[in-house]
Amino acid sequence: MDEMRRNQPPGMSEEAIDKRIGRMNTAFESALTAAPPQGLQDQMQADPKDKHVLAGAVNSQSDVLVTNNLKDFNPASSGPHAMRVENLSQFLIRKLDEDPARVQAGLQTMVDRNRRSPGRCRR
Repeated sequence: MDEMRRNQPPGMSEEAIDKRIGRMNTAFESALTAAPPQGLQDQMQADPKDKHVLAGAVNSQSDVLVTNNLKDFNPASSGPHAMRVENLSQFLIRKLDEDPARVQAGLQTMVDRNRRSPGRCRR
């Protein structure tokens, strides 16, 4: 979250970034993890600026790290802390193959949280 705050899009206010982070934390509360120990970060096989991300996934005993920044985590699939690293599309397709009913239920939950009625597509 600190990295996201440091790299917020130009023109985005502090209030807007706080709101975005709040929504992310609410939507993905179970994805929050404590900062991993520096010693673990030092052991990670990833781009130096992203070692903390991989260490957080290892420290929280995650099964997979989902990121669209695959190039910085390419070596993460080897070494003493090997971890599956997938982009969002790979992850969702794999999950859909493994448990289509659970994915469908998750999508339905997301739709049900929408406060507005669906709009029409304009062409």
